[in-house]
Amino acid sequence: MLPFGKYFGQNPIKTLRLKLNLKQDEFAEVLGKELDKNLTKKDISRWENCEHLPRNEVLITMANLGSLNPQKFIQEVKDHYVTYNELIGRKRKYATNN
Repeated sequence: MLPFGKYFGQNPIKTLRLKLNLKQDEFAEVLGKELDKNLTKKDISRWENCEHLPRNEVLITMANLGSLNPQKFIQEVKDHYVTYNELIGRKRKYATNN
């Protein structure tokens, strides 16, 4: 695994979760309640590890939870996702069902 965070900064989703002082399962529960969806720790992990990119609806809700500018947050997440996946040569998987 590349030391991506060391060179390019931490994933914005993980940064937000840590700012909120939540574990992955806690973040999934809080976010799931806001979205009226059943999210799991695995969903959060996939997003933080750039395996999947959440839908804009999810990113907007995340930004609101962290009192962040939604458009800026969405752009930061997408930029991080694309750059990371290009670096490791992984094919992109855009929005998941969650």
